[in-house]
Amino acid sequence: MIEDADKRILILIPCSLSKNTTRDSNNNNQEEFADPLPGIKEKREKLLNYVRKTEVIASKEENIKGILNPRAPRLRALDLYTGRLYKEARYALRKIANSNDNYLRRIEVLIVSAFYGLVKLNEGVKLYNLTMTDKLNTGYTVYRFWKEEKLWEILENYIFTYNIAYIWSLLPTSNQYPYHHVFDNLWEKLKNNEGDNDRNKPEIRCFHVKPLRSGSDSGRRRGVWLREVIIDYPEYLSEPTKLPEEINGIKYEYIPCYDIA
Repeated sequence: MIEDADKRILILIPCSLSKNTTRDSNNNNQEEFADPLPGIKEKREKLLNYVRKTEVIASKEENIKGILNPRAPRLRALDLYTGRLYKEARYALRKIANSNDNYLRRIEVLIVSAFYGLVKLNEGVKLYNLTMTDKLNTGYTVYRFWKEEKLWEILENYIFTYNIAYIWSLLPTSNQYPYHHVFDNLWEKLKNNEGDNDRNKPEIRCFHVKPLRSGSDSGRRRGVWLREVIIDYPEYLSEPTKLPEEINGIKYEYIPCYDIA
């Protein structure tokens, strides 16, 4: 059984289509980049080979300059993405990435990326243009690729390695951006483990954060939640009943990860 003081928190956030092309990262020393998650490199190489063979994807300027160029520079993942979520939450994410605060160091953040799969904030990544719904030369979408490659198992291993007790998913769930559903097998497994009386097994609770009536503004609203919770309510990430349902005039629902249709 994990003691309260040892309980760690994982926040999952999506990548963004909008990316930094100026390469003005504050961390250009590649020796300072974080190591990738165990087992992810091989899957990325497999996907890269499919990208090379898929002309419509390989011909994109961002891919030519980035992932298809062995000499392309890398940025911290935190500095690569510039979408609405990142604009709102960058300060908070940097606090997580650079913090020496004892409580904030209990909070892990992973980015779910169409090309990189699962990425740490301080991991070095190259420019790319790929979405979950892009179709590869195999006929599969990128989303199907990550499902077939069992990306959820890499996440599961990470959760147990780092004693994660609470997971907060800010991942989109739509057909166009099915990031949350890449891990459906994991959510179902966590659901089936609920109520297990084996005290040697850690209890893991997972919530999907849903901004209400958000429409096309959902990315910004997820960023607002992330910023405000990290800055003002980080301790509530391990006390879900205390998290406010309204932040900065925006209402949120917290739904078990496995209840997302």
